[in-house]
Amino acid sequence: MNFQERVLPGRSSGATWIWLAATAYFVFNALTLGLASPTADLDQAQQLVLSQDLSLGYGAQPPLYTWLVNLLFSITGPDRLVLLAFKALLLSALVLGVLKAGRELGFDARQQVLLVMGLALIPSLIWEAQRDLTHTVLATVISAWTLWSLFRLHRTGSWMSYLLFGLLAGLGLLSKYNFGVFLAALLLAAFSMPGFRQRLFSPRVLVSLALVGLITLPHFLWAMGHADQALASQHKFEIQERAFFAGIWAVVLASLAFLGPLLLAYGLSWRPGVAARIAGAPDSGGAFLLRLLLVLLALLPILVIASGTTHVKDRWLQPLLFFVPMLLVMRGIAKPRVFMGIGVLMMLVTALLLPGRTLWASWTGAAKRPHLPYVQMGAALRTTAGVPDVIISPQELLAGNMRLVFPDARIEVVESKMALRDRLRHYAKRNVLFITDNGGLAGKAGYSNPYPDVFKGNALSGLDWPLLYVPAMKHRVYWAAIKSDSRLGPSPGINRNAAP
Repeated sequence: MNFQERVLPGRSSGATWIWLAATAYFVFNALTLGLASPTADLDQAQQLVLSQDLSLGYGAQPPLYTWLVNLLFSITGPDRLVLLAFKALLLSALVLGVLKAGRELGFDARQQVLLVMGLALIPSLIWEAQRDLTHTVLATVISAWTLWSLFRLHRTGSWMSYLLFGLLAGLGLLSKYNFGVFLAALLLAAFSMPGFRQRLFSPRVLVSLALVGLITLPHFLWAMGHADQALASQHKFEIQERAFFAGIWAVVLASLAFLGPLLLAYGLSWRPGVAARIAGAPDSGGAFLLRLLLVLLALLPILVIASGTTHVKDRWLQPLLFFVPMLLVMRGIAKPRVFMGIGVLMMLVTALLLPGRTLWASWTGAAKRPHLPYVQMGAALRTTAGVPDVIISPQELLAGNMRLVFPDARIEVVESKMALRDRLRHYAKRNVLFITDNGGLAGKAGYSNPYPDVFKGNALSGLDWPLLYVPAMKHRVYWAAIKSDSRLGPSPGINRNAAP
């Protein structure tokens, strides 16, 4: 039956129970992560720092995730458990969006279970997304709902469908820049199919375009005026000229890492002659998803070659290839019990290892960032040095964790000795706590004081503390409590009375 003419079932109680079970799973994992360690991981610490302010941009990532965190913290105060709960909510929304898209494709209850098990077989989604990702998870959630909204638009052609598609597309572009790759592939695949193309050539699409522009224009104007900040993370791509084969190989390896366990489970569940045709009618949902995958597989190498990128991480593909389990379910899984069994095993192992990698470190000797006793060290400094107005650190991981201990202090991250001098002058009328360490490399005792010429009359003190669950290993921070006006005088152009 033609995709556009299909009538959706009136109720989907099976999908509701699947979604509730998935939500309970994510909430359970958030609780065990929160109980295992009070230390914010790298991405969480970054959000603890950035979310102090509302801004049109925060550097190399779009601002939507930080805006949402800022809103949450305005209600609850800075709290790592809030970040973990927010992550569980996002992953719940991802499952719901994928289930809604599956319903548009006509999936029955068994297929919906297989679809969710397919998501569990993607390591980037089941492991990395729960461990410490931020913008990528939000972008994946919006990608799933954008796909659903396009299916809905194709089916109904209503004004509300165009509004939803424009809203989600705009929010997606504010979640992570590589969402633009998914959106481009989505539109190219849609324009290549008659039924979708007819919807996109409707005058109503102007509503979608206007909404995208209204949502994204302020940020992209900011990015044009702050190009150095917006491009600050391009070093992650290891861009090189004439790196054709390195770029292609990077895409292949990242794709295999992203989809490997899913494809392996599908292969173990496969039986010759059982798989259904996924193309179906010329305008079917299966045909569209297959075309979307082909467009992405063609687009990614082109982008990599054009940009000179030689390094691609598998998690960057999360907002792009999350829908592959839908394709496999539509093609047919001959041994569903095998497929679901592997998925359940993956979920159980993940639920065990997420807190276990922290709790069992005394046995394994593998200390990680969650073992850093930042919260305990901050509490000790609170007793020793008092409560500062401002905390300055060259380490974002350390600075973010200090906000958990000093929620009312202004947190500043400096990247150079010159920036440190400027910040000290800027906050000359404030009580400042300067704190640094070896960059968050667990188990090392720290390093010698690199700032002897910055402070006058404020020698840095050292503080050692045992690592969480690994008491035989210690971590060291260097700190100085600097009272107002007890440092270098202001340099020209610096306002000593500026508020934090």
